[in-house]
Amino acid sequence: MTYFKFGKIVPEFVFSGSHSAYWFFDADLCSSQAAWSDLRQVHDAFNQVAPVEVLAASDGGLLGYLQAGDDWNTRLNSLARRMNADGDYGGIALKSMDENWSVYQSRPVDLGVFAVNEAIGAASLPPTWRDTFFDASDIGGWLEGTTERDVAIVQTYGRDYLRALLDNYPAR
Repeated sequence: MTYFKFGKIVPEFVFSGSHSAYWFFDADLCSSQAAWSDLRQVHDAFNQVAPVEVLAASDGGLLGYLQAGDDWNTRLNSLARRMNADGDYGGIALKSMDENWSVYQSRPVDLGVFAVNEAIGAASLPPTWRDTFFDASDIGGWLEGTTERDVAIVQTYGRDYLRALLDNYPAR
């Protein structure tokens, strides 16, 4: 299966599981405490003790693992610095070992996508989730242009881009 992302294909090395819900984020995953903190809570909601693979978004190369006891901020920053030192300035991907969830961000300045399987419900999402992540229902509302904020968001991302996200990551 392939996935649309910025007019490109999101690699199957990230989205090889059967994901059914998608959220997006507009923050550098390695430096956004809110983003990685919320992802950590989702990981914990699956009662995960298995490590999370950290991959280079550019080629899928394994950078390392996030272990249950790790400080995700410190570990992600360390892996990103090592990747940069090797000449790769792209983004990262995270993949739970059981394929319950995956994250892909092609570059730190691009929108990222978080995919999860049906095993997690909205009740398992952290209360701060909506501060960082948005989904197809949010995008649909923005495209209606009801508020000045909606109009500004559509101007920022572009109507065609937002429609492409809706077409390729429909609300479930």
